[in-house]
Amino acid sequence: MISSIAICLGAFCFLVYIVRRDTVSLGLPIAYFFGLLLIHVPGAFAHVVGADVLRDSNFTELGIRFTAIGAICFVAGVWLARYSGVVLPPYGAADRERFWLFCLLAGWFFTYGLSALGRIPTLGAAIDKGGAVWMLGVLMGLRAGVFSRDLSKSLIWLSALAVYPILMLLFGGFLS
Repeated sequence: MISSIAICLGAFCFLVYIVRRDTVSLGLPIAYFFGLLLIHVPGAFAHVVGADVLRDSNFTELGIRFTAIGAICFVAGVWLARYSGVVLPPYGAADRERFWLFCLLAGWFFTYGLSALGRIPTLGAAIDKGGAVWMLGVLMGLRAGVFSRDLSKSLIWLSALAVYPILMLLFGGFLS
C-alpha cells in the first residue's frame, strides 16, 4: 500500500513539473488531480498507520492500487495532450461584452425561466448549477466597468447583481 501511495504522490509531482515547466497554465489538471488524491490518499495512509485498528485494509489496498494506476494514466494523458503537437491559432481579441451578457441572460433563464422544472431531482441540480453562470457574467462585467472607471457601466452591472437578492426578498418568502 505504501508503494501505491508513493506512486500517487510521485505522479502528482511529475504532473506539477509537466504543467508548470515551460508554458502558462491555469493549473486545472493540478487542481483536479490534487482533489482526487485528497479523496483517496489520506484514507490509505490511515490504513497504513492504523492497520491493526481499522477493518477491511485489503479493500483499501486494492482501491489505492487502482488510484495509483489511474494517477499514472491521468498524468500520461496530460503529458500526451501537452506535447501532441497541436498548433493553436494565434491569440485574437474576443467580444467579451457579448459573452458577459450571454452568461447573465443564460443564468437568469436557468434560474427563473426553468424554475418550475427545478423540483425534478436531477434536473433541479443541473438547473441550479446552470443558473450560477449569471454570477460569472456579472462579475466579469462589473470588473470591466470598475477597471475602465466607467460609472454608468459599473452601475448597470451592479443593478444586474442586485436582481437576484431583490427577487429573493420579494418572492422567496422573506417579504411576501
